[in-house]
Amino acid sequence: MKTELSCAALSVYLLSVMLSSVASAAETTTSAAPTDYCFHETTVRGSYSNLVIDHNLIIPPADQAKPADIYVGARFKSKPNELWLLSGITWRKINTNNDLLSSNALAFQALPLVVPVTITYAPMDVSPYRGDIEIWVGYGFRSATDSNLVSYAEMLQSNRYSEVWEALTSFYTPDLGLRNPTAIICLKTSEVNKTVLASQPN
Repeated sequence: MKTELSCAALSVYLLSVMLSSVASAAETTTSAAPTDYCFHETTVRGSYSNLVIDHNLIIPPADQAKPADIYVGARFKSKPNELWLLSGITWRKINTNNDLLSSNALAFQALPLVVPVTITYAPMDVSPYRGDIEIWVGYGFRSATDSNLVSYAEMLQSNRYSEVWEALTSFYTPDLGLRNPTAIICLKTSEVNKTVLASQPN
């Protein structure tokens, strides 16, 4: 029992020493002049055997600040009647309305200007699907109380989706299937503030 108490006392002492040496945070803010912030609309990394795809969905001003759902769909040219939707970090085959309801669309109560969309959360081997698979991204509107059945139907009716990537037949395409490989988005910024919290010993 004495050993246990000694260990406990030592632990409390070490913790108090550590806390006493923890720095107080000093905040430093620097500013930069207004500038353009540019980035690619869609990026691919790796190769067809370990591909990573990210997409930045730009929302037009008239559509911003509205409740909507973002959909990432996969279509196979060999099976045009099949629909697969990205559900969280996995793909779900959509056969019924219940499948669509549980597909976990990326939901927004108010659409922002830019929605970063992760299409592959880990490197994927898509080489078996060369010449077959396509990835589409779109969004549909709904009220705050509607289900994604409403937003999905609205997206289709408004034709508010587009293809962002496809697995081309060749292994050696430099853009790895990007539909718009040169699409770069530039946003004008006002003053940019950078705040750094630096620790200082007591």
